[in-house]
Amino acid sequence: MEAPEVHTPHAHPSGKGWLDMALGGSAFIISLVSLWLGIQHGRAMEKLVAANSWPNIEFDSVVDRSGATGAELKLQLDNNGIGPARVETLELWFRGQPLADIAALVQALGGSAAFKVESASVSGFVIGAQQKQMLVTLTAADGVRYVETLLKGAGAIKARVCYCSVFDECYVNDTRDRQPRPLRVDACPVPRQPFRDDMTTAELATMAAALPAKAR
Repeated sequence: MEAPEVHTPHAHPSGKGWLDMALGGSAFIISLVSLWLGIQHGRAMEKLVAANSWPNIEFDSVVDRSGATGAELKLQLDNNGIGPARVETLELWFRGQPLADIAALVQALGGSAAFKVESASVSGFVIGAQQKQMLVTLTAADGVRYVETLLKGAGAIKARVCYCSVFDECYVNDTRDRQPRPLRVDACPVPRQPFRDDMTTAELATMAAALPAKAR
């Protein structure tokens, strides 16, 4: 017994060779255009997502009054962007000289033990959009005596901070340069003298004890 013949459906030629070639070519071109549009749309969406996650870290030094007679110098990082930022490296300079740690900063400001020191580590810290992170706060109870020192010191402190977005897009903001916006980099540069911001309470106490007693 013979099996029934199976007929496979297929496109019927138009009878005109040039028309068949034109139709096939048109379908191929439409496929290429659709593929190109899909790729461009994907790239546009990537740029849109990245733009909506762009961080902008700025270094800020502010002198405020503390209480009725005191004054304080605040060093902080402000994220004025629209996405979170992960701080990778931080460098500080005082009048062109690199600062190794908080002790070097206090000594640069006159080595006064009259300053109460508070600090927080920012290395590896994630700062949310429109958020601030305090780095160092120096408080002088005798604001009348030290406010001028703090004001001059605030203007002499420069910083370079490197940070990355959630997409590992990294930027460098250097206050020594008059760049209009942070510089995009492939990777954060290795600092020659990173600023150590992780001093413990005991280390801060030891530092204060080593400062000149006449300024206490």
